[in-house]
Amino acid sequence: MVPLAVGCSNKRNTSATRAYHELTTRYNIYHNAHKTYNQLLEDQLTTSSVNWFEPLSVHPNKLSANTSTPPGLFDGVIERTTKAIIEHSITSKPQRDPSKAHSQEYRQWLRQEEFNPFIKNTWLLLGKAYVENGDYNEALSVFAEIQRIYPHDIILISATQLYMLRSYVALNKMYDAKNMVYILQLRNLPPTLTHLYNQEYANYLLQNNELEEAIPYLLKTINKEKIYLQKKRLQFLLGQIYLLLGDNQNANNSFRKIKSLRTPPLLNDYASIYLANSDSMTQVISLGIELANNNNITEHSNSTNIHTVPSIVRVRTYEPQDKPGTNKSETSILLEMLMDRLKEENLETDISKKIVPLSTEVTRSVSVEREPIDTRTGPDELRERLEHNAAEALKRSNASSNIKNRQQLLKDREKLREARLKERDKELKERQRKREDQLKQREKERQNRIRKQK
Repeated sequence: MVPLAVGCSNKRNTSATRAYHELTTRYNIYHNAHKTYNQLLEDQLTTSSVNWFEPLSVHPNKLSANTSTPPGLFDGVIERTTKAIIEHSITSKPQRDPSKAHSQEYRQWLRQEEFNPFIKNTWLLLGKAYVENGDYNEALSVFAEIQRIYPHDIILISATQLYMLRSYVALNKMYDAKNMVYILQLRNLPPTLTHLYNQEYANYLLQNNELEEAIPYLLKTINKEKIYLQKKRLQFLLGQIYLLLGDNQNANNSFRKIKSLRTPPLLNDYASIYLANSDSMTQVISLGIELANNNNITEHSNSTNIHTVPSIVRVRTYEPQDKPGTNKSETSILLEMLMDRLKEENLETDISKKIVPLSTEVTRSVSVEREPIDTRTGPDELRERLEHNAAEALKRSNASSNIKNRQQLLKDREKLREARLKERDKELKERQRKREDQLKQREKERQNRIRKQK
């Protein structure tokens, strides 16, 4: 057992050790970690909180303004991939084969820093896990390390740069994101990365407020998306974009495509609400109004206890007048369903006195003295407020990120560097010993020649 353990150590670089560590990395660690990663991606679609009255994000793991730390859902994947890199990375140089000394391909192979041919997939999965965790700065450092170790692997570099583009957009570093888009557009991407490129480029365009330009890439992403719920989410986002652009016909078509027996009931309900109130929904999502939060309900300074939300409610007192046998429109039924949800989410507040659903019944309007000055929040002011909240949330996220994982990764990297230094020192000592032996041998031969001459 001892010779077997020594022979399979990652300190040795032979064809046997390379085969052993590749096999172990591929099937013992990467397979399970990648399977967990894919399962967590699907779980995100059902566990992430969504505000359906503002434009959805392309990725379901977008951090909300109230999130102070990354969710940490992918910590298990990070731990496994980090362990795989530490235990199965082969960085020591192999013994040279003199018969291949004149081969350019062989010399290029000897120059590489990593000799486990499968470990690159583990590096990429580690960076992707950090991205899904919302730890974008740590992900960027991992991607930079990948580019340093594998500078000639164009497919790996392209995949890495696509996830770097996503990280830059998430951090709102649009200048770096634009440079990355320029780099990717100059390269012929392989078919395996086309879907990822369409998705991340659409995400970049939407963040840059280029809605019309993003539609073709979002359509391509929807057509190639394999996860059903994510496909419907993107279809919902497409409908919202059409509404913002004033194209109600295409918006309604998008929302109709969402409705299906396989679609979750909540998503079906909100698609119906958008279909029934397309004009009102356009104003809601354009101003970023969040109906589930009491902060978005504007209360007048008078004591009549009347509240308004633009284009969604009428200014009137609310007295339930449901009568048996009354025929209600689909709009009224759907909006009453929405009222029930809002009451459940705001148990401490009497929503019925603040938000009044539209009804087909004739109700008595209350005269309200209007202020001569329009005190509603304008789009520019609201946009500035949202950008400020996003910047503050990003600062809090960066300040309170997972320090433990970062410290552990730094320790692991330090161990790798120390191991490389020790290996290098060992090689230098061995070379010095060989040189000394050669000098002694030459001196001995010289002494023998002198004695023979005498």
